[in-house]
Amino acid sequence: MDTWWYALGPQDGLETFTVGRVRSPFSLLCLVIVAGLLLTWLQDRAPVSAANSTASALRQLFEGAADDAIATGNTSFAIERLARARVETPMESLPPEGRPWQSLAFLLIELDDIERADSAASSPGYNIVTEEIIAPLVRGWITYRQDGPERGIPALIEAYNQMELCVRCLQDYLGLAYDETGAYSEAISAYERFVSAPDYYSFFVAARTAPVHFRLGELYEDTEQLDKSIEHYTKFAELWENADPELQPRVAEARRRIESLLDRLAREPAN
Repeated sequence: MDTWWYALGPQDGLETFTVGRVRSPFSLLCLVIVAGLLLTWLQDRAPVSAANSTASALRQLFEGAADDAIATGNTSFAIERLARARVETPMESLPPEGRPWQSLAFLLIELDDIERADSAASSPGYNIVTEEIIAPLVRGWITYRQDGPERGIPALIEAYNQMELCVRCLQDYLGLAYDETGAYSEAISAYERFVSAPDYYSFFVAARTAPVHFRLGELYEDTEQLDKSIEHYTKFAELWENADPELQPRVAEARRRIESLLDRLAREPAN
């Protein structure tokens, strides 16, 4: 008895289904076995694909919450999202190679929860997921918070030396470390490197970069570099022009400072 089978092939210049015959029972058996193996493979892959999708969503949640905390200065929303994620998607529910420990540690350092960040960075799977920018930075910042600037700043510099993809990325942390220790010239240099990084690597540019522009405006204003101060306040206001209503008072403050500085410049005698 002949058995009908279907194959994809060209017909009249188009990719269409064509019909052929399997005359051998052995050939039919082979087709059944292959189809069974393919179905089994697809069934095995489905949970893996779902787990990978869940891990990716969790990683994006952690990093988005971190950027929200940076932008607004309000950590309560990020803490709430973290607590909900721990209930809805426990790390233990994901395969070890897909657990986003690095992104979790990144969020925790933004929340200044250094003890838990250190715990996440010490997890066995921390180095499995390749977050080449985040991983060394987290370790450097933990060292800075735990051991102080004498050891922490060299640790951060070493972390940036490991960032082969983008040596300017996340330099705002180094800038903040210098800023907190009163090394304002070094802080300005680090902040400027950060805001000059390509947008691709800036991670939610408006969230992360805008506050650094505002701080640069303050630092340049304090050092009487008024043109540069205006430049950075202006960039900040542009980035946050359409920000959420709760952020608009800071935009208004930046514009007030721009007007004040422009007035000062107008009143200064020409050289």
